[in-house]
Amino acid sequence: MKNLINKATSLVSGAALFAFGVVIAGIGLATISVLALLALTAVGMALLAAPFAAMAQTSEVDADDTLDATADKTVDAAPAA
Repeated sequence: MKNLINKATSLVSGAALFAFGVVIAGIGLATISVLALLALTAVGMALLAAPFAAMAQTSEVDADDTLDATADKTVDAAPAA
């Protein structure tokens, strides 16, 4: 009879351990899903805010701050002696 009790105890213990593992795996998947949703939300907000950030950056640049690529063509390569 003791052998049957040990088998039943082992069966219940194994089932409880399996159920606990399933619950922990579900919590882990839910956590990863929430983090992925937050990351997707951050990417979406960045895409929505990008045009406004670009407008703010272009308004700060003045005409005097731009570079002129033709400015160095008048300078001699060799210094005058």
